[in-house]
Amino acid sequence: MPILNAINVGNASVANAPVVALRNPGLGDIIYVVGQVWINTVDDTSFVLTSFGPGGIPVWTTQGVVGGALVATSLVTTPGPISLTGTTTITGDNNVTGVITLTENSGTNGSIIIQSTQGTSDSSVEIQSVAGGIEIITSAAGKDVAIVSSLGSFVAFAGENSSTAISLNASGGTSSGIRLQNSTGTATNSIDLTSTLGGVTITGTRVSVGGSGELLNFSGLNAPGAINLTASGGVLTGILIENTSGTATNAVDINALSGGVDITGALNVSIEGQQNAPGAVSLEASGGVASTMSLTNSSGTTVGTVPSNAAIGIVSTAGGIGISAAKDVSMIVGTDIVLNTVLGDVSLLSDATDVDIEATLGNVNILSPVGTISMNNFGSAGATDIGNKTAGGLVTLESLTEIRIDPVATLSLAPTSTVSSIDIGNISPSVSRTTVVNGGAVISAITDTLSLAPGGVNTNGAASKVVNIASGNNLVGSQIVNIATGTTVSGAKTVTIGNVDGLTTINEFGAISMNVSGPGVTTIGNAVAGGAIDLTTNTADLTLSSTGGSVIATSARAANNAVQITATDPLGGVLITGSTTGNVSIARNTLAGAAGPNAAVASTLNSRVGSVTYAGYTQAAASTLVITLTNSFIAVNSLIFAQMTDVSANASAMTLNRIRTNAGSAVLTFINNGSQAVNGNLQLNFWVLS
Repeated sequence: MPILNAINVGNASVANAPVVALRNPGLGDIIYVVGQVWINTVDDTSFVLTSFGPGGIPVWTTQGVVGGALVATSLVTTPGPISLTGTTTITGDNNVTGVITLTENSGTNGSIIIQSTQGTSDSSVEIQSVAGGIEIITSAAGKDVAIVSSLGSFVAFAGENSSTAISLNASGGTSSGIRLQNSTGTATNSIDLTSTLGGVTITGTRVSVGGSGELLNFSGLNAPGAINLTASGGVLTGILIENTSGTATNAVDINALSGGVDITGALNVSIEGQQNAPGAVSLEASGGVASTMSLTNSSGTTVGTVPSNAAIGIVSTAGGIGISAAKDVSMIVGTDIVLNTVLGDVSLLSDATDVDIEATLGNVNILSPVGTISMNNFGSAGATDIGNKTAGGLVTLESLTEIRIDPVATLSLAPTSTVSSIDIGNISPSVSRTTVVNGGAVISAITDTLSLAPGGVNTNGAASKVVNIASGNNLVGSQIVNIATGTTVSGAKTVTIGNVDGLTTINEFGAISMNVSGPGVTTIGNAVAGGAIDLTTNTADLTLSSTGGSVIATSARAANNAVQITATDPLGGVLITGSTTGNVSIARNTLAGAAGPNAAVASTLNSRVGSVTYAGYTQAAASTLVITLTNSFIAVNSLIFAQMTDVSANASAMTLNRIRTNAGSAVLTFINNGSQAVNGNLQLNFWVLS
């Protein structure tokens, strides 16, 4: 039924009396009718009940007051606007949510502005909650909450002693985000996150920090961990420092200007350079002449020959490893130093100074299970030294296949005066073994020289030099020493033993065979420079033999003893024996004498053994022929064997009757003891013995 705002008395209407109270009307004041007036005598405000809202909630409208204060529990203007001047206080004393509500409901262009046009203090517009919090909420999709300071600053303070005293939270969905943006600032601190006494923590499932300029991180804390990047999300979390577009060599630069840089990992620490160029990964120390660089494992004890199992392993899975230094490269360990490559090379290079590999107590092992180990010096005058010159120690080169020492110019083994022993293959072999020195054919106009102990002995009478070849004992089996055994198609091959100084002695013990494998000529001695050759045995025989050829003793010396066979013992003799079918032959020189007939004739033939033919001689029976033979080999006391061969068909017989020797000549007298005269050639044969 309708609610009346007056009491009907007869034909007259009387209005309800105003409610005079010490407070403002509230939501519980519902016993009144529309038009009821309410007066609060405490703050001099008045209200009129204008309607009842949903649920019967009364709407009390504050009455406008001109020039004075207005206190109302509900203020509605239609169509508005409302202008409040002076000091305005709106107080909600009802203990419910939304006790004071500013609502704009006029249309899409409507807005609510809280504005101070004259105030200049930092709190000219202040929204304050004494006991509770403050929320600024927009429920419209895609609409922002903007706090703008056009010319001043935006400052947020929180006095709560809590880890979330100031919190920016985005909960709109998986694509929501929070942005702190400075669109015009160009300073390095245009966005500054500062914790004056504490730290700054940025936590997320993934944290990305980027910018078109420099990214600088500063901390004023004077303590370790001043800047700390920590991932604690679980066993799969990680920290990535990445430059996706920079192309400079320092696109990611970790730099400590005054202190050090420490990278520590409970598991592996991996540094990877993906550039396909030299220097993809570079470790450099440039602090000064005293700066150093160290790779240290302070607790690992493994010594595996595979680098990945060693306490410190340097591995190149496809290429080589090069260590280069302007001065010395030192590797010092307590036990072994192992440089191992499975397929590639291990190179230690020095362009100017030394590369020293030293083991104070242990060994230095250089192993290559499959490939080749090369020790090269590419400099013009450098050297590669293996061993310890001062403290000594064993140097062992071992290979399952081949050890090759391949210099470009000179190969020197033990070029110092203090080396007491040089052993090559000085161990009993368990397999067939071949040692080759200066192998390979010479195919160009060069000289390939192999010298063994060429230095000689001088300045000290007690000094000596001994060269032993195959000097070991032979119990069973055989020892064979081959010298210049290759064939010669053209040119010449010479093996020289001894010198022309007359002081070289060559001693041979046991059986020796020379030139047994082919048709070549073996020459002993120097036919040009001279020098004596003695072949001497003690009690055994000295045999010169040839199975298919001849044994020839020849001398080009112009002397009567150019070739000598001598038995020095008083009881010794010289036995020259031919085989049962062969002969003992002495080569002779021949001469055609003066033609006859003559009773006396002179001939000259300088030869130990000779033959002179006389044609046209007709000595009668019992007549003589006197021959004067001039021969430089004949001495006064020479022994001469002489015989005349008579080829006459008659019964003549020229027989030697007398020999008279002189210095350089001899007179031989022959008598025809036959019954007939000579009618054919005569041939004088002689042998002069000294």
